[in-house]
Amino acid sequence: MASIFLSSAYKPFFSRVVVLTRNPASLKSLYFASLGAELRHIPEGTVAIKDALKSALRGVDVLINALNICAGMLSELLLESALNAGVRVYFPSGFGM
Repeated sequence: MASIFLSSAYKPFFSRVVVLTRNPASLKSLYFASLGAELRHIPEGTVAIKDALKSALRGVDVLINALNICAGMLSELLLESALNAGVRVYFPSGFGM
C-alpha cells in the first residue's frame, strides 16, 4: 500500500506518507524512504513499543493497519495508540483481525 500512496499518481493527494518500521535500515524501508516516505522506527519489545507507537502516531490523521493475523497483540496496541494519539481515521487489518 505504501508503494501505491507514494507513486506519482497518488502522492500529490497526501502531504506526507508515514511508514512505521522495525528496521529503518532494511531494504524495504530504504525503498519507501527513497520514494519520499517518512520513516518512524518502532523498536521491538513490549515496553518500548507502546511509547514508540504513541510518539510515532502523533500528527497522523489516517492509519492503515496492514499487519497480518499473527500480530494480534500488536494490532491491539496500534489501535490503542491511534486513539491516544488522536488519529482521525483507522482502517483495521483486512487479514482476519
